[in-house]
Amino acid sequence: MNQSGAAIALGAMAPLLILLLYVFRAVPWTKAGPWRIVIALVALASLMFIGAEGVLLTDDVVAGLDPIHQLPLFVAILAAATAAMVAYLEGARAAERARRLALTDPLTGLRNRRAFEEALKVSYELPRPFSLLFIDLDGFKLVNDRLGHESGDKVLQHVAGGFLKAVRAIDVVARLGGDEFAILLPTSDAGSAERVARRALEELAGVKRDHPEWSGLGASIGLATRRDASAAETLIARADAAMYVAKRAGGQRIAFASDAAQPIARSA
Repeated sequence: MNQSGAAIALGAMAPLLILLLYVFRAVPWTKAGPWRIVIALVALASLMFIGAEGVLLTDDVVAGLDPIHQLPLFVAILAAATAAMVAYLEGARAAERARRLALTDPLTGLRNRRAFEEALKVSYELPRPFSLLFIDLDGFKLVNDRLGHESGDKVLQHVAGGFLKAVRAIDVVARLGGDEFAILLPTSDAGSAERVARRALEELAGVKRDHPEWSGLGASIGLATRRDASAAETLIARADAAMYVAKRAGGQRIAFASDAAQPIARSA
């Protein structure tokens, strides 16, 4: 084939190459799942096709060979394409692991403050209601001082597990630091959020029943909804203030940020 014909043929394959590059950018490679494998195989086959056709269209010697003599060339193209695909996927997995570590609390496995704040900002960008629970443990310092830091770490891990049992899969449970936790409840109004808060207190009571040595443990919860503030930072501050209302009322109860004039703490 002459050079002009080869150029025309390669130009005709350009859209396929552009589509392949778009797939690499658009597909969420960092999310595991069977579709990633399927699309990876499609991309690999596309790379092989582009490479092989490019050689056949530009090299008359190779094009004139019978298929059995063309096979080594195609094997080489397959090996190169496979190596590129494996390197790309491994890089994506490494990036996902690093991202997950950067957004995860190492002690409890919950989201950390950074991940929680990102999720809260995203919630403000979506046209739907949501609620926030700001939780501070009561009596944790006494348990930690009396039984030691190792026991304190176990308390936080068990409490985190209890909070996870109290929520849905779409809810975000985070440890903000120390003995402070937060739960973001997408699509939940104040009533639904209060039910989740009460389940969280019930789970905490179950943790105490299983571990009598932690009998002084409790939780104060501040509840705020999207209507209580127009910005993420303000909402966190209002939920935090409501939590302190619950704590001053004796702890192991819920206070609402919407009761702005005179917040009311409701016991479990």
